[in-house]
Amino acid sequence: MKLINLGKYTSTHGLQGEMRVLTDYQLEDFKIGMMITINNQSYKLLAARTHKKYVMIKLEGLNSIEDVIPLKGLDIYTDEENISKDKILIDLLGFSVYNKKLYLGNIIEIRKGPKFNFLVTDKETIIPYLDQFIVEINYEKKRIETTYLLTE
Repeated sequence: MKLINLGKYTSTHGLQGEMRVLTDYQLEDFKIGMMITINNQSYKLLAARTHKKYVMIKLEGLNSIEDVIPLKGLDIYTDEENISKDKILIDLLGFSVYNKKLYLGNIIEIRKGPKFNFLVTDKETIIPYLDQFIVEINYEKKRIETTYLLTE
């Protein structure tokens, strides 16, 4: 089992053990019933909703504010199998990037932006990680096809 970081538990919400999580993932990635790991302890996800820029979660066995306060500030994790493969950005490091036949470089860095992430290549190309620019990700060939910088 390989754990991936879903985000950081930043504060409590209410008195019933609801937790506010700052994450780069979407609400649909928080599937009811999936296991969440915090501080090497696993909990079943009972509920998830959005509130402003946060995902609010409720975990089995954490039923009061007293239960969740000691965990505040910790990162939360889940098994990588719970997240669709195209959402795990760290796996894209080393992939080659092409715009049609134009080679744009290999991914050397993932930069987190306030609204979306960026893929940075060794040829200093910075590509917004958005559906409108990412045409295909081929995990077998370790290749990304993009429309970014298309000059037609």
